[in-house]
Order: sequence, then C-alpha cells, then structure tokens
Amino acid sequence: MIPDDARILLDRSILLHLVRKRPAGAWVYSEYRLGERPRKPLISRVTVGECLAFSRTGKNPWGEDKKRRLNDLLQELPVVELNNGPVTELFADFSGHLYNVGQRLGNPHDIWIAACAVAVDATVLTADRDFARLVPLGLRVERIDPEELKKLNRDAKGGK
Repeated sequence: MIPDDARILLDRSILLHLVRKRPAGAWVYSEYRLGERPRKPLISRVTVGECLAFSRTGKNPWGEDKKRRLNDLLQELPVVELNNGPVTELFADFSGHLYNVGQRLGNPHDIWIAACAVAVDATVLTADRDFARLVPLGLRVERIDPEELKKLNRDAKGGK
C-alpha cells in the first residue's frame, strides 16, 4: 500500500477504471484514498494523450457522458509535463538502460510515464506489468492485478 503522504501518479489503466464508473474504479478510489490524500494524485501529460485517444477509438465509441467524466477528471488532476525538470534525461536514461541490457523498449509511453513519476518522486499506480522492469532504476510501482479488477466488475454483475 502507498503511504498517505506519498505522491501517486496514475497511469492510463487506472484512470480508465475511474472514468468507467464500475466497481473496480470505485474500489481503487476507496482503497487508495484518492479523494482524501494530502496531495492530489498526479497524471503524466502522456497519460492525458493516451486517455483522449482511447476515448476516440475502438469498437465502442464513448458517449458524451463518459467523455465528460474523462475531461472532468483530466481537469481535476495535476499534470506532470514532459519538460518538467529531469523528465527528458530520465527518459533517455531509462531507454538507454533497457537497450544496453538487451531488453525491448516496448511502449515508449510507459517509459515517459516512469520518467515523470521519478522526476516528481511519485509511485506509479497501475494495472500494467511493463513498469516493473524500471524498478531497479529507481521507479516505485504499485501494481493492481488486472484480473482482480475484472473480477470486481464481474462479481457486481453477478457473473463468474
């Protein structure tokens, strides 16, 4: 669990659960006390772009109500900009390290988000596995099992 006085940076996987208004999002909001923390949770500028793109693509286009909830949440949360202090240098360090040790770079969005988190001394709250490989470089990650989040939603519907 992330201490109450610690900074949290939310990634896309968590932000989308909050926007969808399903039991998993309510659980995350409550369990991590997102509305009660002394410091508001943060998001990266990259996460803003990811979520906006997600809302405009896919098999099930978002309705106006869901888009409004996303925009309200994006307006409420402080954004860590890519030009904030050491973010660019951290991105270069992380990318260079992964390349030098023979690991795939994968989605560069995750590397930017990790750089933003380290730059502001925040823990990334995510349901994504890809951040774990950056922990040895100073990234703090709290990963929620996505299967558990799906189960919360299924159980609320009476599913199996």
